[in-house]
Amino acid sequence: MQKKYQVGVVILNWNNWPDTKICIDFLKKSISNSDNLIIVVDNGSSDDSVENLRELKDIVLLESKSNLGFSGGCNLGIKYCVDHFCDYIVLLNNDAVVSKDTILHMLSAMQRYRNRALIGSIVFNHDGSIQSAGMKINKITGRVEAYKQFNVMNRIDYITGCCLLLPINFISEVGYFDDNFFLYWEDADLSIRANLAGYKLVIDPQSMVFHKDSASTKDNPYIKELYYNLSQLLFMKKHHYTRLALTNVFFRLIKCLMFGEWVRLRAVVDVWFLGKRKL
Repeated sequence: MQKKYQVGVVILNWNNWPDTKICIDFLKKSISNSDNLIIVVDNGSSDDSVENLRELKDIVLLESKSNLGFSGGCNLGIKYCVDHFCDYIVLLNNDAVVSKDTILHMLSAMQRYRNRALIGSIVFNHDGSIQSAGMKINKITGRVEAYKQFNVMNRIDYITGCCLLLPINFISEVGYFDDNFFLYWEDADLSIRANLAGYKLVIDPQSMVFHKDSASTKDNPYIKELYYNLSQLLFMKKHHYTRLALTNVFFRLIKCLMFGEWVRLRAVVDVWFLGKRKL
């Protein structure tokens, strides 16, 4: 009989094995290896990530031959968790480090909701300021804002995928990430679908994660802006806010012009014309 694991932690790596190793080192202090799995998905890295990750002990390394995007890469790890009888899945960014007992706090919170919730952490910047205590989407402007202070009364529209706990029954009931979202907005889409299926969106104040924001795209603002806006258009179309999405892209064009952000402007222009054709 195949062993049943309580938690499978999925970490996606793309050309950044040093951060991934640090992430794993901190994670091992937060969970035991005996009844948990650490699954690292290398998402078609072109550097020496695979060679270095193969040397790490007590992990499962899944090697994708191509870059499947954030959604596709995570789905590869999630499927491994499903196939190996995990009770819960934690999605953890490779440029994040968890504080001690973070996973245990998330599991404890999940029990209070009888496996009918998505549990997120409070995400901190490395200077100690709060990066996110849940996310909200402005239905008038289409802008996304992070709550910078935890409050149980915060109306959370989605939980960032930086550190996210799912019960295994969620996958059979709601499904995997929509891999049409190559990068960005996939966590918003998953949260909306969860909410529609009756799952609560919960931030556990005892679960703390420290995160480098957008480490995978920090050196390429064009790519970041392009995928962010394309995914936002896809999200708004899927959830019936198409006109709002194009309006938001238009205002991003104006902002880039006003502040002379020429690289970002090129990306937004490309999205504007591509978006108008597709929508």
